Amino acid sequence: MALEKLPLLCLFLLLACCIRQPTSRDPEEKSITPACTSAVLLDARLFDSLVIADSMTSLVEFFSPKCPVCTSIACMVDSLAVAYKDSALVGRVNADTDTVLWKRYSVFSVPTFLFFKDGALLPKRYQETQFDTLARVLDSLLLNP
Repeated sequence: MALEKLPLLCLFLLLACCIRQPTSRDPEEKSITPACTSAVLLDARLFDSLVIADSMTSLVEFFSPKCPVCTSIACMVDSLAVAYKDSALVGRVNADTDTVLWKRYSVFSVPTFLFFKDGALLPKRYQETQFDTLARVLDSLLLNP
């Protein structure tokens, strides 16, 4: 696929993916789960086998279902997962339920994006919520072995 067509495809995927549905029928429930499901939901076991033990480049978002910013960018994260499905792993860790990973990587706020290459954590953390910025970082990691 030509790189110049990638932003248009990503915009289409972002729009197509952003249909939201409540997580429960309780009107008091504030958390919303997007209908997007392309990013891998990681727990500690899956994280260790898919991110740490694998040599694939990975982008991992630490999120909370109750975080408004996290729910608003969920489809963007899934668009990244679709765009990079053959070259990188894009996963999400629920910081509310998976405290082991949250503590292991000293994540103090959500959303936080961490990048891994060959199972090693890269030093820079991102609170960035823009598709283009995260895609540029992934592209640079994939182009520089």
